[in-house]
Amino acid sequence: MKIVSRTLMCAVMVIMAINTYAQSVNNSPVLLEKTIISESTIMLHKVTNTCEHWIEVSLYNGAKRSGRQRIEKGETFTFNQECERVDLNSATGSVQGTLWNKADTAAEWRRLHGSKPQPVANKQEAKQTTPIKEEVGVVTPIIEDVEQPNKEPKKHIESVSTPKKKISSEELIADFVIFIEKDTYLSHRAIATDADMVNRHIECLTNWNDKEAYVVDQHLDKYLKDEWKRLNEYQKNTSSIVGRFVKKYDKYVISGEESYVDKMCKAVEERLSRRESKLIELQTALNIEDGNSTIDWKWVIACGVVVGLIILIMVVRKKRVSNGVSDKRVAPQYSTATNTEPAIVVRKKTTTLLKKQSLDDVVNSNSYFVINSSDFCADSAVKKIYIKNTCIKEVYNMYAEDLRNPANPKEDGCMVLGRWVFDEATKEYDISLETVVKPGDDAIFKEYELNFGGKIKLKVADQLRKLRRDTDLQYDLTCWIHSHPGLGVFFSNSDSSVQMQLKHPIHPNFLIAFVIDILTPQQEMGIFTFKHNSTINSKNDITKMYSLEELHQWAIESERNAAKLEDYYDCLAKATKCDDSCHSISLSNSAIIDTVSITNVPHTGLVGWVYGFFNNSNGKRDYLINQVSMSDTSLDGEKLGCLVVGTHCSIPSIRRTIAPVAQKVNFVLFYSSTEGVLTAIPIIDGQLCGDDAYYSEEKLEDLKIWTRRKR
Repeated sequence: MKIVSRTLMCAVMVIMAINTYAQSVNNSPVLLEKTIISESTIMLHKVTNTCEHWIEVSLYNGAKRSGRQRIEKGETFTFNQECERVDLNSATGSVQGTLWNKADTAAEWRRLHGSKPQPVANKQEAKQTTPIKEEVGVVTPIIEDVEQPNKEPKKHIESVSTPKKKISSEELIADFVIFIEKDTYLSHRAIATDADMVNRHIECLTNWNDKEAYVVDQHLDKYLKDEWKRLNEYQKNTSSIVGRFVKKYDKYVISGEESYVDKMCKAVEERLSRRESKLIELQTALNIEDGNSTIDWKWVIACGVVVGLIILIMVVRKKRVSNGVSDKRVAPQYSTATNTEPAIVVRKKTTTLLKKQSLDDVVNSNSYFVINSSDFCADSAVKKIYIKNTCIKEVYNMYAEDLRNPANPKEDGCMVLGRWVFDEATKEYDISLETVVKPGDDAIFKEYELNFGGKIKLKVADQLRKLRRDTDLQYDLTCWIHSHPGLGVFFSNSDSSVQMQLKHPIHPNFLIAFVIDILTPQQEMGIFTFKHNSTINSKNDITKMYSLEELHQWAIESERNAAKLEDYYDCLAKATKCDDSCHSISLSNSAIIDTVSITNVPHTGLVGWVYGFFNNSNGKRDYLINQVSMSDTSLDGEKLGCLVVGTHCSIPSIRRTIAPVAQKVNFVLFYSSTEGVLTAIPIIDGQLCGDDAYYSEEKLEDLKIWTRRKR
């Protein structure tokens, strides 16, 4: 009897211990990260084990197990799988429990989306039912009143149109961000989860002895194929995603800047770019070729046999022909024309698809400043450098702040993207410099220190992807630029180290570097390139320096000469009189958009400055405006006029407003906030013109429509 009682007592204690353990597993030691995607299904992202021993997690879809994984103490495993139920096994295999089931999913779904309306039992209940409002993106049925007998039919009452609801573009963009955060592919959480999984695979590929076995076991080839397909689908449908969201706001009046659609697309593209970068990293890890790679000798022997047979056949054929014996078979005919466009090639190191490599549109363009490397160096692997005028202006503007603060100079720098072509005969390159990429907020610029940080790598990758996609041309990093304020132009050992890190893995010699001493009178600039033997030019090899100041003046003049009047809107066209000193005031697309953006903010007085350039033709001066800015320090062209905002166009009040700057501007653009009209008023002989025959008025809404048509 004692033995039985003791046995029962032990059994009770074991059961209590098991229950206690199961409860602890369900409550806190096992953490699930999931997303509810339907009333019965979840997307399980991660499971974290904080127990004192390992556990085993199983995923089920119905009765079929879709995944199983052992998770050690303190370990987190990423699943990213759809399932209906998540079960748990203990280290001993004796304790089992359900961490999550369909009932939990249904309850969570109802909490997030609300319960479905119950069927109405009778007419009285129907009358008392309150209609449920329809939310954006969620269609909820409304129960209507049921017609009862012995009652007059309801008269039809015409509804009076209610004013449309208003929403600002900023609110719309904020709602869109919330919207894509609910997407199981676009949310930051989903992207971070997948990035963690990729990082883990890369780490395993780096440290695993048998990489091929790991790839097969983890189905990485299929994973990459599926993920690229899914990414491409999202990239193609970005505009559709944004369009469907905006369509929900058809009944709203959207105020504020018009570029909200572009910003939404950019938000999606930024997230897709992060996914693409991770896939490229994983694909690169899968294609790494190193000294430890295993050689498949069977394949080598088979290739050798095939090559030997081909050689034997060619020898026999040649012998038969030399003996006067012809081959009766007719050889297939091939075209002798060569395709000038290179085929798509995959770089083994970077897995970047090579697009067409061409500078045809650059060579004869007046928008590019041409430098022959032989002018500054006797031995350079780069033959010609083509620098776009907009690129020069952006680099110049980047150093403007340092020029205004010479007492506390700091090194500064950027990357420049462009194209290159290679001459096989001379082993030399022609390159272009077109697009500037500035560092992120993690860069460190001090008096004697330049650290570009890590974010610029992502910015460069994102910009390259867009350029290649939009142009179908092979863009690459062709130049990097940094300053030596007050130290002179030279190439230090650390500069050489950066150059070696940034060079192309297959064609390293086309990369060049600009070093600028911004504290010299003309902003002296030296160009450093690779030699033919892949060493870097030193200061002693440089025979000529260039001037960033002179390049900037050329860029402004180049842009002026390249301007086309059909790309501008003449705001003085409706004036009945015209003075030769202010024959026309023409705004570009971007200048009109700038004006709209500034005038959307409720303020009055002198609110902005007008920048651009002028042309003199037959004694008449025409002003071409490229930018309207609230800043007094913009260097994008000359300061030509000013923007004033008020309720109505009163010449005396405008004169008082611009009195301090009247001698520095050539015209005034006045915007009436009550009428929505932009008036162009010339300044003649240093005075604001008082004759309204010289004025011209344009509705700002009409100018906005013109910009859309031009785009």
